[in-house]
Amino acid sequence: MFKKILFCTDFSENSHWAFTYTLNLAKTYKSKLFILHVTPEPYHPEQLSIYLPQEKLEELRTSQKKELDKELNTHYLRKLKEFKNYKVLFKEGEPFVEIIQMAKDILKNTGHEVSVHSPSER
Repeated sequence: MFKKILFCTDFSENSHWAFTYTLNLAKTYKSKLFILHVTPEPYHPEQLSIYLPQEKLEELRTSQKKELDKELNTHYLRKLKEFKNYKVLFKEGEPFVEIIQMAKDILKNTGHEVSVHSPSER
C-alpha cells in the first residue's frame, strides 16, 4: 500500500509519538522511510556576520548539527533496530516549503500526486 513514507519531525514530544506509528506502518508495508527535519533559516543571516566572526558562525553551525544528530539518534535511530530501509534528510529553509518539495521529490516518477492537508482542513 505505502511504498514510501515521509516522516517530518520538529523533535517535539508529538513527533516522537508519531514516529512510533510511522515506523510501524513502514515495517508493515515494507516501505522506504524518509525522516526529514527542516531547520528554519535565520531571518537576517547577513546581520549575524556583523556580530559574529566567520569562525564563530561555523562553530554555531557545527554545534547545531551535533545537537540535531543527538536528537535524531536518541528519538528515532535507536528505535529502527533491524529496520534498514530508511534515509535521513536535513534541510534548511521555510519548513512548509521544504516539506512539500521533499514530498514531490520522493514521489517523482511514481505516477502519484502529492496531497498536503493540515489538521485544520479536516
